Amino acid sequence: MTRKGYYRFHRYIDDYTFYAKTHDEAEQFIHDLGMQLREYELFLNGSKTEILPLPLPISEEWVRELTNFGLPAKGKTVHFKTVRSLLDLALKLAHGAGTYADLNHAFKMVPQTLDSRAKRLFVQESVNLALIYPYLAPILDEHVFDRHRYDGIEKVILEFSKQLLTIGIQRILPDAIAHALYYSLKHRLQLTTPAEKLLEIIKIDDCISDVLLLEYVKRYRVDNTRNAIRKRTNMLKGMDSQEKDRFWLLIYQVWDTNTLRDEANRIWPS
Repeated sequence: MTRKGYYRFHRYIDDYTFYAKTHDEAEQFIHDLGMQLREYELFLNGSKTEILPLPLPISEEWVRELTNFGLPAKGKTVHFKTVRSLLDLALKLAHGAGTYADLNHAFKMVPQTLDSRAKRLFVQESVNLALIYPYLAPILDEHVFDRHRYDGIEKVILEFSKQLLTIGIQRILPDAIAHALYYSLKHRLQLTTPAEKLLEIIKIDDCISDVLLLEYVKRYRVDNTRNAIRKRTNMLKGMDSQEKDRFWLLIYQVWDTNTLRDEANRIWPS
């Protein structure tokens, strides 16, 4: 990374700390570090990758604070004012503690008894936060989209999936890419992402992302991307078993029975 001009960073085992002058500089460092790690078949952990303003507040006991939050009695209708206060508290605690696990917990605390306005505003606020903190994306499925569903929610999910995919590609976050594709497939939503952007996903070389991308391009007939995935998978022919193990799920989606048998015989001759 020093060859790329980065000198204000520290590394302890697998933890990196970089001191940036601007938010854009911090984003660029994350991108460049992700690309550098890919050369060693490593990925950034999206749930632990954060851009934090300095100085940081003193940490607080967020679990106790959230547990003591005054939600209405069980079964009572909940308005967005209450939800907004809960999320504000969770954000305050997150900035103080240096962890965003409390946001995850706060999402799960929101009761199912939201009024119609609160549902729409909570869903929108949830996707906004997940775009800032992509590690939240997995919990939206059960605790936001399914639990607080309303007519027209698909439009919000579509826009969220498009933006999450863009962020995942830009910041090399395989989990974000995978969840964006998962939501589009689950809800049968076709993204407007250009084909050349989809091709960038293949370069990241993540098995799960490639498998979901393959399902997406098959459903929506994006043939050039589908052919590129097949070409990438076929490049694994003749490689050692360790390389194949990384992409075993993709291999089983692409190769036919004869190819699988031939490659197995090459590695384990009878």
